[in-house]
Amino acid sequence: MSEALPAGSAVDPAGGDWFLQRLVRLANVTGVEIGITLTVGGSIISGELTGGREYFEAVAEQVRSAVPGEVGEAMSDFFRKGAKVYVLAKEETNEVSVDLIPPNYLHLRNAKHFAPGSEAMPSGDGMWWRGRIAEVSGFTVGSLGPRPPADPAE
Repeated sequence: MSEALPAGSAVDPAGGDWFLQRLVRLANVTGVEIGITLTVGGSIISGELTGGREYFEAVAEQVRSAVPGEVGEAMSDFFRKGAKVYVLAKEETNEVSVDLIPPNYLHLRNAKHFAPGSEAMPSGDGMWWRGRIAEVSGFTVGSLGPRPPADPAE
């Protein structure tokens, strides 16, 4: 039994991997989060795939907390407007479908950058990250993290 692939799955010059686009669309529409590790321009980025609305709302809050006064409020409002795009898209569909317009960007929570011979950056908590799906050359489900401490009993 063979399963038909979505149109454009063999060659998709516009936006990258069709399966990654569907995962991103699922995160954008349902709010589900999943660990993911990406290869982007020879670098490895790992974190939790999250929806665009969550990304813009969280960054807006970080900016508001970090930048005092009217400038911080204005910058926060700027990022919150980005979240509205995802809210409208979800409200207009009235159903959960991952076959609608493919997304062009993906968003990670607690993202870390891994480079050969160096520690993950940032070294503490991860950061919010936004990147173009078309720039991702490969991915795996699951996020990288520190090794658990060795069990002295073993």
